[in-house]
Amino acid sequence: MRFRFAKPTFHHARLRVWRRLRRAFAVAAIVGAMVLLVAEAAVRACSRGCIFTHVEDLPHRNAAVVLGCAKTLRNGRENQFFRTRVEAAARLYHARKVAFVIVSGDNHTVGYDEPSDMKTALVARGVPMDRVVCDFAGFRTLDSVVRASAVFQQDEFILVSQPFHLRRALFLARCRGIPAIGYAAADVQYSLRSILLRHFLRERLARVAALLDVAIRRGPRFYGPKETPPVRYIPSPNHSERLRPVSIIVLHYTQTETLEQAVSILTATNSPKPVSSHYVVGLDGEIVQLVPENRRAWHAGISSWRGADDVNSASIGIEIVNAGPATDGTLPPYPEAQIAAVCALCRDIQAHYAIEDVVGHSDVAPTRKRDPGPIFPWPRLAEEGIGVWTDDYVVSDESVPSLLASIGYDVSNEDAALLAFRLHFYPQAILSGGTRTRQRLAAVAAAFRAARRARAMDR
Repeated sequence: MRFRFAKPTFHHARLRVWRRLRRAFAVAAIVGAMVLLVAEAAVRACSRGCIFTHVEDLPHRNAAVVLGCAKTLRNGRENQFFRTRVEAAARLYHARKVAFVIVSGDNHTVGYDEPSDMKTALVARGVPMDRVVCDFAGFRTLDSVVRASAVFQQDEFILVSQPFHLRRALFLARCRGIPAIGYAAADVQYSLRSILLRHFLRERLARVAALLDVAIRRGPRFYGPKETPPVRYIPSPNHSERLRPVSIIVLHYTQTETLEQAVSILTATNSPKPVSSHYVVGLDGEIVQLVPENRRAWHAGISSWRGADDVNSASIGIEIVNAGPATDGTLPPYPEAQIAAVCALCRDIQAHYAIEDVVGHSDVAPTRKRDPGPIFPWPRLAEEGIGVWTDDYVVSDESVPSLLASIGYDVSNEDAALLAFRLHFYPQAILSGGTRTRQRLAAVAAAFRAARRARAMDR
């Protein structure tokens, strides 16, 4: 018996196509869901324990990298994501957790400039202009993260954004071997529709794209030449717990020819008496930070100022590269670029601490030290509001030890204290044989007393 099969009709063919499409869609949905889950798991695993919400808990890093976004929304309103990121970066800087801030964003057209907008907002919040660096090629999160390391030469840094964005940024950083950490800016609550679109759908797709970027080792759109950061961070192991609040800045010279020699000495651990300082300033004005400001650097040694012996605990030490006295006793000059950098650094420190005095190493250790020497331009610093200076001469019946002590000197060795005074406040006595030391001493003591009264009234 022979069976005859009906010829396929168009309806049957359409059903077969439809079944195949459904199977394809089902497979695609399963694969897509798996990719989403893998991306989500990878992003969360790489960012776990790396996001901080309290600035006090953050370790010190040289730079913060603020991930860019538009200043305003399409309707012209302020973008709250922009505002909270900038506020978070400013908090980091003012808490002295970073030395400078990199603002990284999109600047693909003349009229759209995320980095410049962020820099303006940070300066308005008290961050010095020279401590904000613009990265105009941060077109994507990947670009911002990789360029911070490859172009701006930061081995470790703090990423600043909202938590949902930070997880992806940290995933990209960690997969590139960059040990970044994140500081969470305040999140922003919008409508339910915006939350679903931005926080869920868009971000999940972005995490899949990040997973793909890692898988194919995609790099930034642009690299470009390496940028010199405003402050380099070369950590010194020579520091300990600070026992007193910061109230003094102590300036030194390094007695080395180069910045590299000074850094080598200040980071060495194999010397009989390891030393360090918070900062070193090179001949060309380059600033290197060695010790976080909240730690006690070992720069002053056995010293005293205003009756307190532990000057290291109360001070921030700045080493200034200078070869020191030659065989004939002369000192090399301090270049203008170097002094300008010292002034900027001191002003920045004074803006964050209740600095009482700015003195030299010879002032706090008069029996042992002579730096920064009689040619150091203390009057220039005073013109910029750093320390006390006067060219006056005043007649006084007060004794020399009493005048010296009123400034802050340890007078257990009066001759050494008087020599330290001359080195700082009356260099004519050292360089050209000035003979009015007592009158200058009385004038300087009066200036110190007046400055301290003024600070007490301001409080």
